[in-house]
Amino acid sequence: MPRKIPPDRFDDLIRCATEAFTAQGYRLTQMSGIAEAVGVSKATLYLYVESKDALLWLCLEHADRSAKIPKPDRLPVATPPPGSLADRVAMRIRQVARFEVLSTALTKPRAADIRSELRAVLEELYSLMEDNCRSIRLLERCSDHPELGPLWQLTARGPGRGDLARYVEARMRAGQLRSVENPGLAARIALETVATWAMHIKWDRAPESYEPKSTKAAVIEQICRGLLADRELGAG
Repeated sequence: MPRKIPPDRFDDLIRCATEAFTAQGYRLTQMSGIAEAVGVSKATLYLYVESKDALLWLCLEHADRSAKIPKPDRLPVATPPPGSLADRVAMRIRQVARFEVLSTALTKPRAADIRSELRAVLEELYSLMEDNCRSIRLLERCSDHPELGPLWQLTARGPGRGDLARYVEARMRAGQLRSVENPGLAARIALETVATWAMHIKWDRAPESYEPKSTKAAVIEQICRGLLADRELGAG
């Protein structure tokens, strides 16, 4: 008689594995350690997934899911073919990382209302990071995987950073943002500030006490004050 799998165990497995990959990265995470955390044998673990790569893909797919993760119809979950893990993750990034407000702003030479536009750009960036913080963190930590390292640098980090830098430079040329010697650095400072409070603070070993909604508003306000030209600040 086939062994009956408890209904909640698949959810437990993915959540325990996500914590392990996030804490240790891909190379240092051991299947035996995940099995121990779930409370099963290593042999039992392979009833659910064929390999560590199969498990990593499931973690990346479900990292930010709050609802219970359902057990697939067919087990064990197959190992992704060589090269396909990166392809799957890249497709997911394209589906999620849609900077619609920023993309629209880049089509215009100047903003009709720079304060409102800048806030909208930053709010979009903040929300994207906040809503996908666990999968972003997991991908970053598992960039030691041979397929995911280049993907993290070129696909996950590059486009949003580059578009934000172009936006800041364009609005500086229009005289709507404070002119600085290095617009790219100004954009990077804004990006990393958002990343700290939308995402990294959740893994801080000694985090400040904060309320997410009011913190988001305060972070965006401070960035706006640093970037807006003096006359735009006065207009507010």
